[in-house]
Amino acid sequence: MGQEAYKVYERIDQAGDKGITSNEIKNKLQSEGYNQIIVNKILKEFEKQGTVKKVKSQLKGGKAVYMLMEVEPSSEVTGGLAGNKNFDSEQLEIVQIKVLEYLKAHGHTSYREIAL
Repeated sequence: MGQEAYKVYERIDQAGDKGITSNEIKNKLQSEGYNQIIVNKILKEFEKQGTVKKVKSQLKGGKAVYMLMEVEPSSEVTGGLAGNKNFDSEQLEIVQIKVLEYLKAHGHTSYREIAL
């Protein structure tokens, strides 16, 4: 990982489970010569590698935020499940069954394989 990419990675890591928008990353690194094009290029590469994920944040008005792949978004970011009138528990059960079937059929599986 190059120096430019590492600085972007650091900002994402520091954001934790709240995530950080690409614009916020750019603003934090602007004094070091980063612009939106550079930040977006690095973020796309991270997404391809499975290093970071993009999540729609309810906390930031539906804007996409980036966080490390292994970080679980906070309920503030996701909007939580309990109060969500669109939450479909039957659909969740179907997904759980499919994931278990996949795991039984394929044995050891990485988080990335399941997430894709």
